Amino acid sequence: MASSHEPTDDEALDQPPEGFLALNRAVGTYSDNLGRLYRRKLADGTSIVGVRIKPRHQNMKGAAHGGMLMTFIDVALSMNLHSTRGAQSSMATVSLTSDFMAAAMLGDWVEAHVRIGKHGKNLSFGDCQLKVGEKVILRASGVFAVVNTPRKPGFENHWHNEDKAAGVKSAS
Repeated sequence: MASSHEPTDDEALDQPPEGFLALNRAVGTYSDNLGRLYRRKLADGTSIVGVRIKPRHQNMKGAAHGGMLMTFIDVALSMNLHSTRGAQSSMATVSLTSDFMAAAMLGDWVEAHVRIGKHGKNLSFGDCQLKVGEKVILRASGVFAVVNTPRKPGFENHWHNEDKAAGVKSAS
């Protein structure tokens, strides 16, 4: 059984903007390296996902590491594509193409803004912009496959379960 992510001392200082709620993700996945994530649910069924840049996210030059930002985009895209698809299947990344345009620095609040492209029978398409304030720092496009392989125990329909627990209606 998966448990909720417990915040560390530096996560207690995140101070997300108004309207963002902490995501209660199952622990034990690669994306745990991102730390605490937050989301603000939008009327169209998508969510803006946010993270505060911490020392563990930095590269040798002091900026957020590109791999960390790509992991963040992968999580934000797959979460939004899955939740707007309405299907209870897992999704796997097929392609993720990105353009880095500026850096995120220690303490920056970074938001992932997702636009759903299309949901096909076996594939879903979306675009994402990472923003610090109004400045776009990274843009990406992703293709995700619907897969019917079972998830690890405790991860079944995770995003939908979180919405139900919070009283949020599904987009399906």
